[in-house]
Amino acid sequence: MKKAVIYSRVSTDEQAQLGYSLRDQERCLRLFCEKNDLEVVHHYQDDHSAKDFNRPQFQQFLRDVKSKRIKVDYFVCLKQDRFSRDTRLALNSVHDLEKLGVTVKYVENNLDLSIAENIIPYLLNFGIAELENKRLSERTKKGMRQAKREGRWVGTPPRGYKSIPDSTGKKILTPNQYSTLIIEAFTEFAQGNHSTESLRKVLYARGLKVSENQFPNILKNPIYCGKIRIDEWKEEKEEIVIGIHEPLISVELFEKVQRILNGTSTPNKPHKKLDPELPLRPFLKCSCGSNLTGSRSRSRNGNYHYYYHCQNGCSVRFPAKVANKKFETFLSMFSFSEDVILLYKEVLKDEFSKQVKERLELSAADAALKLKTQNLLDNADEKYIANELDNTTYQRVKEKYQKILDTITNKELDSKVVKSEFEKYLKGVTLLDSLDVKYKEGTIEFKNALLGSIFMGKLEFSENEYRTTQINSVVENLLLNFNELASYKKEKATTNSGFLQQAPPLGLEPRTP
Repeated sequence: MKKAVIYSRVSTDEQAQLGYSLRDQERCLRLFCEKNDLEVVHHYQDDHSAKDFNRPQFQQFLRDVKSKRIKVDYFVCLKQDRFSRDTRLALNSVHDLEKLGVTVKYVENNLDLSIAENIIPYLLNFGIAELENKRLSERTKKGMRQAKREGRWVGTPPRGYKSIPDSTGKKILTPNQYSTLIIEAFTEFAQGNHSTESLRKVLYARGLKVSENQFPNILKNPIYCGKIRIDEWKEEKEEIVIGIHEPLISVELFEKVQRILNGTSTPNKPHKKLDPELPLRPFLKCSCGSNLTGSRSRSRNGNYHYYYHCQNGCSVRFPAKVANKKFETFLSMFSFSEDVILLYKEVLKDEFSKQVKERLELSAADAALKLKTQNLLDNADEKYIANELDNTTYQRVKEKYQKILDTITNKELDSKVVKSEFEKYLKGVTLLDSLDVKYKEGTIEFKNALLGSIFMGKLEFSENEYRTTQINSVVENLLLNFNELASYKKEKATTNSGFLQQAPPLGLEPRTP
């Protein structure tokens, strides 16, 4: 007796629930095999679109055949459109299966291709299936574009919005818990206080989980000022229409941000001149709590002398030359020998290798789940536009699938952060090698950037000594573990030694003096 596998397929699980029964397909397939004396050795079932063969169970069948886990003579489908809706891909796949010794059969219109006259109807059946698929895709595209022309957002809600039903039952965008962060993104960028990447990192830490590539697209999206962009398609040009949703920002603010992004406008930033004689001016505070400033005074012989003094009018005043020299001595406590730096790098590599390995183990399963979920979501959109899904069912399944995709996206973003920033951490640690020397030889711009990276709070200079309330955690971690690191110089450091309770944040990125 010849052996066969049977294959059933629907576009979505919901399609099965609404009448296109997978169980009915299986029943027909088994009856066909029974009548034709075929032994069914396995049943493969997919809930993916037939636009290509990137379907989990079909790919599993190929792996099973190629690895000789199963040996069969026939691959049986209900009809040709269950096998594929792309003529070229279908013919190639049939040919590839024949090379593996497997013949594709169909319950309906099972044509004998050894008869020349059957070739044309065989190709015609695939052509009709492809035509139906393309017509459905085009109707879906047109329906979504028309919905946008009416001011209604179609698809996944953009960051800062969620979809809720209006009085007619149709979905409309409304601000969600991240809308305040989106508003802050536009207002802060318009003020010129950040680059796109530095601002993204600030907002990422506060919960706006977007990647380096996604963030500029947020700033370019007119959805946030109440407009919807309709992309160019065929003979139709790009359009910008007024949306029916609530805008998060004004049109004026959006246009200002676009001018800055396009380089046609620069933010109004006050120019702060850095004085090489007063490198500590932005970082000092007085014992009274006010910030210190710096200035110069001219002596009777015409020479200039520089001083740091309180802005609040109190009597605190001291020579900048003395304070600068004392600071160089103070900074030497943040410098470490080369062997300690190398050891700390090794600890970092161990920790990040562990994190990357954990994420890679998750990525394969997440990638498969993402593909399956996206296909389900795409098919739900198509069925809804074609009036094959009622609105209640459509909204329910769409919300379910979108939550799954959002969860996977957040995992991917976290993984990218680990991979992309690891080298920056290493560069930051490298900077601690002879830090006091680098500071002394650096330009005023380098000194300013360096101190801003190390010290999170202001410095206080009193009684010829410096005090600070908060330093960068990379530096702090090294300081706290200096003795332990030194004792491990000739051993391989491990993360369970207590060196790394968590991966250190950015902050010490080397800059060219």
